Parts: sequence; structure tokens; C-alpha cells
Amino acid sequence: MPLRRNAAVCAALSIMPSGQILGVSSAVTATTAAITLPANKAYSQDYETDDGQIKYKSKESNIFASDDSVEVHRRRLNNIVLDIWALTPFASSNPVPIMLSSENEDGTINISYCIGTPDKPDRSKESYFYSIDHNGTVSVMESNEILNLNDAQHLLAIATTIIRDVYGDYNTKEVIREYFESIVGDIE
Repeated sequence: MPLRRNAAVCAALSIMPSGQILGVSSAVTATTAAITLPANKAYSQDYETDDGQIKYKSKESNIFASDDSVEVHRRRLNNIVLDIWALTPFASSNPVPIMLSSENEDGTINISYCIGTPDKPDRSKESYFYSIDHNGTVSVMESNEILNLNDAQHLLAIATTIIRDVYGDYNTKEVIREYFESIVGDIE
């Protein structure tokens, strides 16, 4: 897992309480939070490669949706990006991230994020380019990764990585904690 996404996933999972949150079990949390580098033996079981692409596996307990349209996936991801961004230090002094989007002939959708406006995007700090497929898989062009928007772990990793790409580093662990607390209440 590229280090930039690995850090986001580990931060998100390390603060999850015991039990189920968005379908993620505490056992999955403990196992995945221990992953720090691709050389880690546990990590090697979380992905497979095919034709040079890194395809991340989804654990059944992480799946919370299926059969949603690409538009539903795009809206869900955008809502989560905006909700998480609002909890970052960037929200007080930076413009809201905007999603740039285009539809392909086959109905899949390409997205990326930057600052600016839809009419005048400022692409000087732009996120990676994501292509959302009909089954909820998302291909990350620059890193050759394939993730699953039906998987809560992958969805949070993508959202937090998008924010980091556009605005820079922030305390992902604390922001994800605040995000979960906004959903389920105090998790201490």
C-alpha cells in the first residue's frame, strides 16, 4: 500500500472503538492498524497484484453497500470528503474542496479534487485522479491502485487522502475520531 494511503488507513482504523462502526469489526481494526509498511507480513495478505495493478482486498465485515450506482458512490464520497474536511484545521482558512467530475461513454465517472470553483478550478494542488466503476471499484490512476467504495475502510482512506493531497498533512487520527463521534457520539 503506498505510504500516503497506508498512513490514512492506519489512522482511521486505530481510533475505532470495539464493536461495529460502519461494518468494521474490532478484530479487523486491530489487524489492519498494525500494518505499517508493505514489508509487513500481515499487509501482504491485504492486496493482490494483477497486470501491475494493486488490488486491495475487502473483508466481508467492511462492506456496507453494494449495487449502488456510480452517481450514488460519487455523492457518498463527496459528502464524506466534505464532512471530514470541515473537521480539519484547513476549514477555518481555506476554500472548500471542489470535485471535478466527468462521465465516460460507458457510464463510469472520473473525479479529482482541488480548490477554486467549478468554473475556475485551481489545479496547483489537485488530488489523484479516481475512476469509479459500476460495481463500486475505484481505480487510482497515478498509483495504479484499485479500491472498493463499498468498503468503509477504503472509503475513509480515499477521503482522507484526497484532503491530504489538496491541503497537506493534518492529524488524520484526530479528525477521523471527531468524524466518528459526529456519527455515533463519544467513543472514549
